[in-house]
Amino acid sequence: LLWDYDPSQDEEIYRAYREIRDAGVTIFDTGDSYGTLDLNGRAEILLGQFERRYLQEKVDSSKSMFGVGTFVGNASNKQQVATKLAPYPWRLTRGSLVKAAKESLKRLEQDKLAIAQTHWSTANYNVFQEGALWEGLGDIYDEGLCEAVGVSNYGPIQLEKFSNRMKERNVPIAVAQAYILLSTLPRSFNWQ
Repeated sequence: LLWDYDPSQDEEIYRAYREIRDAGVTIFDTGDSYGTLDLNGRAEILLGQFERRYLQEKVDSSKSMFGVGTFVGNASNKQQVATKLAPYPWRLTRGSLVKAAKESLKRLEQDKLAIAQTHWSTANYNVFQEGALWEGLGDIYDEGLCEAVGVSNYGPIQLEKFSNRMKERNVPIAVAQAYILLSTLPRSFNWQ
């Protein structure tokens, strides 16, 4: 929610949300840093609001069809949020990452994340923070605040170290998002 976003666009964004939910999409990737300054956490707030509204509309439409509210959401249709937690400079401890996950859940008005992720590696500029972030992700899982963990924008060396640490802690890894900017790939890049 950057690039010329304005809250007046929320209704249009909700219509798009409803369309993709109706098409069967259930997983949404976001981050606690999506929406900055006055809009801090706005993407998570909107996802929570949109899902509650979507479900209420489903109940209301079933009432109008059958005279009673017969819509019952099921686990396979439940909104699943994968949120990336930014390794801000003030998030230096494992507890600070757990706190960030709890703040995300509050904005989403949910009890559990599908996936809690670190947004990027700090290994190149704050090596001590990196370990605390990993332990924080493990703690988020251990506290039952997420189904699995993941990383975003990690290279192969850090990814292997992260994977080994999560294996030691018996924490499931669900995703490793890679940053690929298509315009920077060489023309000869082979997608096979």
